[in-house]
Amino acid sequence: MTVATLLYSNAQVRDELKVNRDMLKVSRDELRVSQEGQITDRYTAAVENLGNEAMDVRLGGVYALQRIMQDSRRDQPTIANVLASYVRAHAIRPPSESSREVPADALAALKVLVNRNPRLDGDFTLDLRQTHLAGVDLNTSLLGKPGRCANLELVNFRGADLTSADLTGVLMHEATLQGTNLSKANMRGADLTEATLIGTKLKDARLFDADLTGVFISGATLANADLGLAALRSARVFAVDLTHARLRGADLRGTSFHLSDLRGANLESANLMGANLMTARVAKAQVLSAVINSKTLLPQVLFRDRDVQRRIADVEALIRKDPDHFSKEAPTPFICSSPAGGSVR
Repeated sequence: MTVATLLYSNAQVRDELKVNRDMLKVSRDELRVSQEGQITDRYTAAVENLGNEAMDVRLGGVYALQRIMQDSRRDQPTIANVLASYVRAHAIRPPSESSREVPADALAALKVLVNRNPRLDGDFTLDLRQTHLAGVDLNTSLLGKPGRCANLELVNFRGADLTSADLTGVLMHEATLQGTNLSKANMRGADLTEATLIGTKLKDARLFDADLTGVFISGATLANADLGLAALRSARVFAVDLTHARLRGADLRGTSFHLSDLRGANLESANLMGANLMTARVAKAQVLSAVINSKTLLPQVLFRDRDVQRRIADVEALIRKDPDHFSKEAPTPFICSSPAGGSVR
């Protein structure tokens, strides 16, 4: 075989390979276009079902959108926005006390939203303003799996009614809770870090072991709320009603309680080192039951009190012996998994 023949054969093979690659690319493009067309058709049909008068058809539309969201990740922000709008339109305030139950289709849409993978949200932010979700269960029955956390990070719950809702372990990092009614809600182990609570109603709410680090709370009501072992570090608490709240063992280091009412609150073993209570309404007995140091800012009448100074001296003596004596983290009994996978506090 001559050199010329070999060169011709190699060139022919290269040409055939290029043709095959081009044909494969065309086939892939055609498949992608076909799949996108199918997604579009499924999406259109699902959205049409949301407007049907029959409940079962609307439910089918919600779950069809969930399946599309799972099959086409890039469409998640659009579908999540549609479902959030659906919840806002259907979970509205009931006309009477006899119809307070949240409609099944709105609950189904909410279930899809709190189970989504937030890593695929893009620019989507969950907007559930003015919704009526009183008594809703975002714990295990709605999510379908024990130990699963509802993901409501960055959610806007402005003006929403979540009275008596079960929000155990819910993830609400940087949530907007302005004017939200969370009275008697169960928020044990919830993550509310850096959330905004303005005029929020949390009377009789259960926030045991919740994480409220860095929150901004203004004009809110937490009377009789259970904040035992909660983390409320470096928070700004302005003009808040904390009367008779249970703060036993809570971590309140570095938090400012400006013009807040703590009368009757249980502060036993609460860590108030570095906290600012200069303008708070608090009694001597409460301060003596808490963990305070020389950096705790107290009303002058209390700071000058001999018993209070003695308590500060005792605490700082313990710290000199063991610097971590009051910094040891309490065991966290509530552990759940996020919709994106992995364990979450």
